[in-house]
Amino acid sequence: MKLIKFFLLSLCLLALPSPAQSGSVKTITLKDGSTIKGEVLSLQNGVYTVRSLTLGEIQLKEDTIVAITAEETAQENPSAFKNEVLDIQGEITKDPQLMEEIKHLMADEEVLRLLSDPNLMNDVMTFDEEKIKSNPSVQKLLEHQQIRKIMGTVEQKYIQK
Repeated sequence: MKLIKFFLLSLCLLALPSPAQSGSVKTITLKDGSTIKGEVLSLQNGVYTVRSLTLGEIQLKEDTIVAITAEETAQENPSAFKNEVLDIQGEITKDPQLMEEIKHLMADEEVLRLLSDPNLMNDVMTFDEEKIKSNPSVQKLLEHQQIRKIMGTVEQKYIQK
């Protein structure tokens, strides 16, 4: 169970710039605690372009964002597991060394291929541990050496406090 939590945290961070994140309404939580609802249009040079019904098209620097979650997930699943994941994800985004390692993974073609699987992102956004564990792309990603290293670092720094 713990392994999946660590993986989900890493995967959520990895998935932020993936194509699967765009095209539907997301809840974007900023470091100042405010939230924005909108469609993520792109991520270029560390800046997200978001289309919000209330704010129009805006740009947000990557380092001002704590989390991006699917709108339906944010409303339908207020589970303790999800809250724990989002809390730790917020801590991870404050760790420059860890974020650099995660960004480095985005150059790995196999990781990008697996993360572009819409079924993977749909399963992750449910925050259903069993569904996530059974996803074939998750199983392949869990074997990736760099992801395993990141998961170990997350466990040491943020889980076993």
